[in-house]
Amino acid sequence: MSCGRKRIINNFPRVVICFLLLLVSSSAVFTQTKFDEFGEIIADDAQAHLDIFAKELQKQENMTGVLRGFRRDSYPQGAHFRLLFGYFDYLVDMRGVLGNRLQVVDGGVRDNGGVELWLLPQGDSIPAAAKEPVLQTTRFDEINAGDGCWPEFTLDRYQLTDAIKFYAEALKDHPEAKGLLFINPSSKKPLSQARKLISDAKSELEKYGLPPDIIIKAPGSIECHEANFWLLPSTLTIPPVANIEQFLLAQLLVEAEENEFTVGRVEFVGNTWIRDSVLRIKIPGINEGQVFRREVLNASLASLSTVPAIYKVRLQDVVDVRLDHPAKRIDLVIFVRPRSRKRR
Repeated sequence: MSCGRKRIINNFPRVVICFLLLLVSSSAVFTQTKFDEFGEIIADDAQAHLDIFAKELQKQENMTGVLRGFRRDSYPQGAHFRLLFGYFDYLVDMRGVLGNRLQVVDGGVRDNGGVELWLLPQGDSIPAAAKEPVLQTTRFDEINAGDGCWPEFTLDRYQLTDAIKFYAEALKDHPEAKGLLFINPSSKKPLSQARKLISDAKSELEKYGLPPDIIIKAPGSIECHEANFWLLPSTLTIPPVANIEQFLLAQLLVEAEENEFTVGRVEFVGNTWIRDSVLRIKIPGINEGQVFRREVLNASLASLSTVPAIYKVRLQDVVDVRLDHPAKRIDLVIFVRPRSRKRR
């Protein structure tokens, strides 16, 4: 229907009809719309979602795109930010979306992590999740370093500079919290890489006006150099212990027991050839769904140590503890060292 002609249709001038059509069309475009949503997926699948989102933004030049991210409570907040801004970088660098047409919004914690892709009229915004005070011992981020320590294709920001940037912002947002950075060198990577990681970390922290509170551990049998960022409540007093990181993990175990968390996932690392079922049959006390107890964990580790193919497993071999507060669940990572097949 041409809007240039002057006719009467159903007693309404055509110009009025065209105005109404334009009004309806405009209201459809200039509305906050959730365009897409996806969960915790691999980079290739996320790329497909982002490609479609970029095409829609190119069509609707008067709209702003929003990446609204949610994370599971046990997923480190820093890693969550590095992933969201990695998606931002992909849209800008690879799909040509102007950075000023994109917003990144922290949606906070929910049962399942994921990302919502929104279309907003220019000038509109979606509120971010409220910043909660740091009341518990919290692992804010963890990042690997060294050749071959990241997949060939990833959309995350995976550089140390990115991790420290978000860490510095978190400390600024939470002046009541204390920060602590652990660098765990790998005995399987060149020590020169670890030295550079330490030097770069100190320089980056100082750039943001933060003291280089770095604890450097002895080289271990881990595959990659690791940097672990912690946020600690100001009320936490750290005793003069040799292994402060182990002390912090122990705090998480205490919290899980006091609040009657149930066991979620238990993962073994370091195992190269022993069947997983051989190890799991030795830890019946920490199966999924059972209420977590530290004494049961200790008994399970003692039971696990009876497997002839591995060295003794101690509490310090629980190398990672993740708490999901809304679900009241604890996930554990246990390091096992297989014996040589010739020496068994």
